[in-house]
Amino acid sequence: IAVAGAVEPPVGAAAYPATSLGRGLDLASKIIRGGFGTKIFYVSQGGYDTHSGQFTGGNPGALGRHADLLDEFDQALHAFLTDMALTGYLDKVLVLSFSEFGRRVAENGSAGTDHGTGNCLFALGGRVRKGVYGGQPELDEDTVQDNKGNLAHAIDFRAVYGRVVQDWLGGDPVAVYNPGDWTLYG
Repeated sequence: IAVAGAVEPPVGAAAYPATSLGRGLDLASKIIRGGFGTKIFYVSQGGYDTHSGQFTGGNPGALGRHADLLDEFDQALHAFLTDMALTGYLDKVLVLSFSEFGRRVAENGSAGTDHGTGNCLFALGGRVRKGVYGGQPELDEDTVQDNKGNLAHAIDFRAVYGRVVQDWLGGDPVAVYNPGDWTLYG
């Protein structure tokens, strides 16, 4: 185990933001580079429960709290994935992002949006086949949204998780998720 060398950032590394997400991904990078063999890490970024003030408008340099969170997310993942690429681990990691809630399409009257059902999930890593899966959501209220303004989802998140359990972790997705009416995507 190369623990001593893992605490030093790789040459050419990007800076992690000084946030809980940045610190969590920095620690995960050190553990991976230290050779501990940990298979699953969980790090989080809070603050997305923004029912108001998501977009401040007018000033391109101040787009609001939601844009700031996405910028922090981008910087932290960029630093982590750069570390993994520089140290030869990029093909050995898979990053999945998720949220416990989506957002509705329509603004709620306080420059924000309320909780909704449809959402996106990012999969990042050296062996991920790039692309947009499931397509872009249709915004036609008559065909895709329910009567509360929720977007319909194209892919059940359990299908993605099931594929990760099967193909990445070598497990049985049925033992993890009762498939019900979903099928593996892919």
